Amino acid sequence: MTKVAALHPTVTKAWADNGYKTKAVELAAQPGIDLEIVQRDPTTRGFQVQPRR
Repeated sequence: MTKVAALHPTVTKAWADNGYKTKAVELAAQPGIDLEIVQRDPTTRGFQVQPRR
């Protein structure tokens, strides 16, 4: 994440799916990037495009 922050200093917000939840939130917080985890609707069956992910 620090490479992203160095190359793109205007990035302040990012979105990720639940698979990146464990370490990515902590890594994004170090350079000041707000990482929001997008949760999938549990009632959805099959593939469906999720917003901002």
